[in-house]
Amino acid sequence: AILVGVGTVLADDPRLTCRLRGARQPLRVVLDPALRTPPSSRVVRGPGRLLVLGAPQAAEARRRRLEAAGAEVILLDTRGRRGWQRVLRLLADRGILELLVEGGSEVAASAARAGVVNRVSIFYNPRFLGGDAVPMLGSLGLRRAADAPRLRTIGRRAVGDDLLWEGEWA
Repeated sequence: AILVGVGTVLADDPRLTCRLRGARQPLRVVLDPALRTPPSSRVVRGPGRLLVLGAPQAAEARRRRLEAAGAEVILLDTRGRRGWQRVLRLLADRGILELLVEGGSEVAASAARAGVVNRVSIFYNPRFLGGDAVPMLGSLGLRRAADAPRLRTIGRRAVGDDLLWEGEWA
């Protein structure tokens, strides 16, 4: 499965699909507490299955609109470490044992804080964006740099003009 937060859906309108000919489509998962995912978005209209995880108090009318557009909506508290455990259990119960957390700095930071990340892949592009860009990772709540999670490099390679770095939690 591939997962993003609703902020990424609203900002980027991603497809979250595999575009290799003949490849199986991943389950697309959106963390969307208030069910703000537009029914007209590419993630909703795309091929394969879409699972939108909303908060238990999400508006019923929004749930019905997403379901009418073809999304499966489950109301689930996804906040914090317990929330990530609920998400992973839900996916495991469906036979999904690998999850790519594709995007959103806050969703990525939340997964890292919850301790559910075991591998990181980072694409570096040869452009300087500085403070004008969206950060790659939200706050981890660190008091000192020495408290930062340590990653062990397991690979690096060029992908076109970009560099791909991959690491595992040390």
